[in-house]
Amino acid sequence: PAHLILALFVFVGPAAGVEWISFEDSEYALTEIGGNWLDCEAEAQALGAHLVALNDSTESEWILQEFGADPYWIGLHEPESDGHYAWSNGDTLSFAAWAPGQPDQLGADHDYVVISLFTAHIGLWHNTPVTGWPAGTPSIGIMERPRVNTSITVSDSPMQARLQHVPNP
Repeated sequence: PAHLILALFVFVGPAAGVEWISFEDSEYALTEIGGNWLDCEAEAQALGAHLVALNDSTESEWILQEFGADPYWIGLHEPESDGHYAWSNGDTLSFAAWAPGQPDQLGADHDYVVISLFTAHIGLWHNTPVTGWPAGTPSIGIMERPRVNTSITVSDSPMQARLQHVPNP
């Protein structure tokens, strides 16, 4: 009997303009809009992600190498303005790369974190107001989501195919 070859191309991603880059068990992309931390986190959540949680020096160094030394928003913030920082995705804060003298409390509203503000501190973290620093300077964010494997299973019966999204182990 003749066999039918079925080709199925699937774009996995909610926005055609966002290019996700894989590293270890996650995928990363830049937000498409510049703005304050809240806007960038909202965009990330709309795409099934959060602003990046940098959990170790390997990930932090890869981010710097991949995206460069611009002042990007990351997912670290101080939700209660009490000196306790948390990742927007709920990860435990187990790694920190604060610039010297950071976090500071130059203002009561310095509750959001960017990387690479100053040449002397490339890749290090600075806390800023929600609008960035200097005030009102729009920044874009680095988004992170779990990497998803896509597999296609084609049965012996023509035109039967199943698409599965399998999270990495």
